[in-house]
Amino acid sequence: MSERSASLLVTDSLGIQFGGLRAVDGVQLRVGSGEVVGLIGPNGAGKTTCFNMITGVYKPTSGSISLGGERIDGMATTEINRRGIARTFQNIRLFRSMTVLDNVRVALHRQADYGIFSSVLRLPSYRRAEAQLRKRALELLDVFSLVGRSNDIASGLPYGEQRKLEIVRALATNPKLLLLDEPAAGMNPQETAQLTELIGRLRREFGVSILLIEHDMSLVMKICEHIYVLDYGKEIAQGEPTAIQNNQQVIKAYLGEA
Repeated sequence: MSERSASLLVTDSLGIQFGGLRAVDGVQLRVGSGEVVGLIGPNGAGKTTCFNMITGVYKPTSGSISLGGERIDGMATTEINRRGIARTFQNIRLFRSMTVLDNVRVALHRQADYGIFSSVLRLPSYRRAEAQLRKRALELLDVFSLVGRSNDIASGLPYGEQRKLEIVRALATNPKLLLLDEPAAGMNPQETAQLTELIGRLRREFGVSILLIEHDMSLVMKICEHIYVLDYGKEIAQGEPTAIQNNQQVIKAYLGEA
């Protein structure tokens, strides 16, 4: 196995219980700086629940989560985002009645360098900052070949382009770690091939680490350097793609005894 890079995200014995149900139990994940890591498993294995704990939607009942050596479990979602984690969702969550450009500008506003006073009075500092945000939003849209759609209403985009817009909006928060929850869901083969290339560009051009949940195994095996496998909330395997493909416990989890 090749040596992995320095840890950015680490979960230690991560778990959560809902009533009498242990949904996730003792999960040990690590995402290195600049890595693309897969988190796979059958439906109901606990993958999205892990994402929800990492991003502060759920508070773990056991274990810990660290980002860059700092404990983040128990922090609010907004604070975790400020620390450098952004995500997308299984079900696309856009501001559907807003334009493509405004969806990205909203995400960029955390970086705005002006106060309420400047905003209300439309002072030169406000106008300069808004112009910079617009420029940055268009640059990000251009990376995803969406700049020509900047004035379109988000709900009017084809499904695959809505998926890409959600990734752009997450990227606009300037994350260190991007969590992608089934980004290829609903995409046709051409859109999936484009997404594969874009994920590679995210790492190369933006230096962002990626933790990916995905059921398209061709995509996972092509882009992930390391893969973790969950089943019934427990980690049953981890390793490089070739090792995971040939792991009998993983095959059994996906295909059953047969």
